[in-house]
Amino acid sequence: MMITDAKTFGAALRRRRKELNYTRTFMAKVSGFIVSFFCVLILFSLEVSAMEKKDNTTYEDKIAAFVPGDIVDKEQVRGQEESYFMRYPIEEGDEVYERINGKSYRENDDIALEELRYLKLLHYNFEHEIQVGELIVNEDVADDVLAIFRELFDAEYEIQSMYLVDNYWTGDATETDTASIEENNSSAFNYREATGGGKLSNHALGRAIDINPQQNPYILYRDGEWHWAHENATPYIDRTSGDPHVICAGDICYNIFAKYDFDWGGEWENPVDYQHFAREN
Repeated sequence: MMITDAKTFGAALRRRRKELNYTRTFMAKVSGFIVSFFCVLILFSLEVSAMEKKDNTTYEDKIAAFVPGDIVDKEQVRGQEESYFMRYPIEEGDEVYERINGKSYRENDDIALEELRYLKLLHYNFEHEIQVGELIVNEDVADDVLAIFRELFDAEYEIQSMYLVDNYWTGDATETDTASIEENNSSAFNYREATGGGKLSNHALGRAIDINPQQNPYILYRDGEWHWAHENATPYIDRTSGDPHVICAGDICYNIFAKYDFDWGGEWENPVDYQHFAREN
């Protein structure tokens, strides 16, 4: 009788151990699933946070309260510079879209609206005041463009004005570019052909930026002499004038753009475009 009881007890003990092992295995799998779920949730949250930071909202958006052309007090900016260099998507129906639609932006097969970003940032003007500027660029270069203008700002490099070309709209994209240049306005996106025609400009893809075009003109050598379209550029054809707004190879403006792999039109042979910086990819 005692032997039978011992066998029964041993079998029961073995069953109990199996049940405990099964329970432990099950609980381990459940725990692993829960840990994995929370890891995925955390990673998703970090990714969303990174996306928000990219199109802003991790930094407090200080510049949203200002419009392009506003003058900002230096003390107001000190220590909070990141909050004054922002990028935003452009969506149908929003304020920027309403400004550019049918003007610098038109439906086309080359660049989609969602590929563009609106930048609002700070620069020093020719009176050495801190001024709010704006640009539209390709999303692919948006972060680098913000970094470029942040470095130019930190160096207190002067840019007369920076408005969308739509502020000067004439009804024609090329003529609008001319009107913007006449006001010495620095700009980027404008869906148009390259100067001289024949192919699409890098400006049309949001991959080119013109800086202080009066001091840095587009010139063409023809019939034994150089030609330029804007009379206000005449004093700056001599690139040795010493004017601080004249861009030269190796200066602060050139070096900062080159750091981010932008090519300079001032190194072309003919034509030469001193105002022009572009990055194709």
